[in-house]
Amino acid sequence: MSQPQHYTPEFIKALAQAQPQVYAFVMTLVGQPDVAQDVLQETNTVLLEKAAEYDTSRDFVSWACGIARYKALSHFRDRKRDRHVFGEAAMARLAEAAGRRAAQVADRELALRRCIDKLSDEQQQLVVMRYGPDGSVTRIAAQVGRSANAVSVSLSKIRKMLAECVRQQVAPGGGVA
Repeated sequence: MSQPQHYTPEFIKALAQAQPQVYAFVMTLVGQPDVAQDVLQETNTVLLEKAAEYDTSRDFVSWACGIARYKALSHFRDRKRDRHVFGEAAMARLAEAAGRRAAQVADRELALRRCIDKLSDEQQQLVVMRYGPDGSVTRIAAQVGRSANAVSVSLSKIRKMLAECVRQQVAPGGGVA
């Protein structure tokens, strides 16, 4: 019987935060939600088994997606007789494209976080109120004592500012400036 693993809080946090991106990556490869869930669970099992091997200087999502790619390939090898299954070359191309897309999403998310930090406290509060639970414009207007139209105009300006800020921060070839 193997010894129980002890995971660092940083590893558990990285694993939890990576779930949506790894799931999206797997979905790109397998195309079926139920299969993607199975592959994600198998990937998580391997990630936990290899927790001690994780190099914290590397991007966690990239590492996890690499393992997920092998798990997806393994899934398709097991189902090779199914005529709807992609070959390994096609899977490799899909995995490469999905990996690039995941990196782009991560870059844009980092840029958006930086851009939100540049907003005034009032603007940040409006964003949190609007995109949090029950974030209707009408409810926000009542809370801040402004008309719904005024809140909508403010949010529109904030979205435009954030879009421009993200566009400026994300380098054309990828990565955040």
